[in-house]
Amino acid sequence: GHIDADPPFFQVVDVDTGKQLGQIPVPQDVGIPRVAFCPTDRTRAAVFLPGGVEVVNPATGGRTRTLRFDTPDSPPGRGAISPDGR
Repeated sequence: GHIDADPPFFQVVDVDTGKQLGQIPVPQDVGIPRVAFCPTDRTRAAVFLPGGVEVVNPATGGRTRTLRFDTPDSPPGRGAISPDGR
């Protein structure tokens, strides 16, 4: 990704072709968040941020949902998407 870009983003690349598939924007000043990709749905990924998680479409970078779990100054969370995509 390009965390030092303005604004920062993760670059999504097809590992077989090397083709860029999309970009996932990252909020400023959160460090390097963790990202989990859905194994059953290529249009879903979770970006774990301080205080919550954002569900995004990796191809478009569009946010599908934002879930807040704690205060925005809490450390980034960790998580995963289960093998069946739930």
